[in-house]
Amino acid sequence: MDDLIEFEKLVANHDWYFNYSDDSRAYDRGRKQQVAIRVMRTNLENQGLGEEADAIFKKYQPKGAY
Repeated sequence: MDDLIEFEKLVANHDWYFNYSDDSRAYDRGRKQQVAIRVMRTNLENQGLGEEADAIFKKYQPKGAY
């Protein structure tokens, strides 16, 4: 369950619109967050927590964001 909490923190604090940034540092930070979210999502899937991870992701994903 700690992994789900960490996943939620990561998703909740993610810059969903990083790809629109003119600041390369903001873009790089957002891209690294995106990769971390995907890796953590895969790890949660492997633990049998994929549905829970998807629900968390959808809870925070703004409409129109990847």
